[in-house]
Amino acid sequence: AADQQAADRGVAEERQAAHRTELRERRAEREERNARPRREGARESRLLLSLIGALTFASVYAFVVMAPVLTQIAAEFGVSTGTAGLLAAAYGGPGVVTSLLVGPYSDRLGRRRFLIAGAFTMGVFTLLSALATTFEMLFVLRAVAGIGGSLIFPNANALIGDLFPYRERGRAMSTTIGFNTMASVIGVPVA
Repeated sequence: AADQQAADRGVAEERQAAHRTELRERRAEREERNARPRREGARESRLLLSLIGALTFASVYAFVVMAPVLTQIAAEFGVSTGTAGLLAAAYGGPGVVTSLLVGPYSDRLGRRRFLIAGAFTMGVFTLLSALATTFEMLFVLRAVAGIGGSLIFPNANALIGDLFPYRERGRAMSTTIGFNTMASVIGVPVA
């Protein structure tokens, strides 16, 4: 009986050792995959974060810039300030639906094309908003700009998750969030 127990313990220890080895190998493979941006170098990582940060800054700035000028917009288009406030909802509202619909496609097709399309759409329709001749036209243009803006933030965060190793991800996310905060802080006084 003692020989059988010793044999069973030996088999169990071998299984545990094999399991630990397998876990170490998986961890090494995962770390190898996640280390790719590090190989590109710190300069490229900073450049990428700056670009992602600038995109998210622009998206948030395009949203907050409306708040301080709502009374002027209301006076120019002959609507109440409350009605003019709908322009903020027009920009932010479509993002909820757009993010849910586009998320699975960006997972499959890649984040870059959605970031570019979002930045282009947001930029063009924000500029066109300045040329709006009616409140209704301004509302629609802001909504389309909001759809573009809503493509930026979730894809930017997902891209950081895709490209940065776990240990660097927190710092990368904080940098992006810092750009968002700057947009909120700078946006209102500049407007």
